[in-house]
Amino acid sequence: MEAYFIGELPLREPKSRKDIPDAFLFQSALTILGAVETLFIVSEDGAFGEAAVTVDGITVLKSLSEFVELPTVQAALAAQDVLDKVAFVINQLSAAPDQLALAFMSEVGDQVMWKKIHSRTIPDDNHEATISSFGDPENIEFDFEEAAYFGEGQIGLPFRCLMTVSAIYYLFKSDFYMMEVEDQPSVSDHNDHYFEAEEEFEVVIRGSISVNVDLDEVSNEKEVDEYVDFDAVEIDDIANIEIAES
Repeated sequence: MEAYFIGELPLREPKSRKDIPDAFLFQSALTILGAVETLFIVSEDGAFGEAAVTVDGITVLKSLSEFVELPTVQAALAAQDVLDKVAFVINQLSAAPDQLALAFMSEVGDQVMWKKIHSRTIPDDNHEATISSFGDPENIEFDFEEAAYFGEGQIGLPFRCLMTVSAIYYLFKSDFYMMEVEDQPSVSDHNDHYFEAEEEFEVVIRGSISVNVDLDEVSNEKEVDEYVDFDAVEIDDIANIEIAES
């Protein structure tokens, strides 16, 4: 509350309500630091990071990948003979991506549903549309060179794919009537001033998936599905959805 009224970091100014969540996180970090010698915080939030980095004993990183790559973390992983096994699993997955793609296809649709697409080409006031239905993903690519091990038998793997989606947005009626007929989207009446428009877009989706591995079972004498749980593949993050270039 003191920080709220005087505007101390991570609050950007006095009585900034939007910064209250950061302030609670910051106080929680200080509490945790009281019980440990060193605290690593992974955060892309500028104000929170600026506040945390001023405290002795706190190291601020912008991504989980940066944390994993720290020498102390890599040493701990290497001590458990994990990295060699992880590298072997990644190599096996890269040699047979189809099984991974099938698992991915069953997950990605639900994750993009109701996500927003932003583009200056969308004639909505905010230049955005909301995904309301989707087709099967195509041209699925996994970036095995950027795969990362997050511990506890979990591998993170960046992906990219194409998908045809239907998305809705709100179109000013006068703008609709000024369009060429062949460019007009399908519309229904929303209110006196706007139509609800629905249009198909081909989008590029980027993100990451998590793959669970039983490292105790990893062996070059076994098939990959004996130690990789393809049924548990999950979309870890949808980082970006953008309209594909024609």
